[in-house]
Amino acid sequence: MPEAAAPNLAGLSRSGLQRLFTGMGEKPFRAAQVMKWIHQHGVTDIDAMTDISKPLRETLKRQTRLDGIGIGIGSGADRDADTGADGDAGTGADSGVDAGA
Repeated sequence: MPEAAAPNLAGLSRSGLQRLFTGMGEKPFRAAQVMKWIHQHGVTDIDAMTDISKPLRETLKRQTRLDGIGIGIGSGADRDADTGADGDAGTGADSGVDAGA
């Protein structure tokens, strides 16, 4: 379990994440990967970041935390369907028109 002083991945900027990863001996591009998982896919579990190696995920779980992103969403697919994040807000299968009427 991470310590209370462990950095919160969701609260770090891209440059902050890059510093974190380079400090771990990792490539800076890991920052973009983690940001995508947190801010586009809405994950709240490091193990869900499947394009990051298991050993690195284990290191992240020991040395960091992932909380406080301030929004209550599930997967990115759920968010896109609920909010129209695909740019097609208000259209689609649930357009409010009763097909049976």
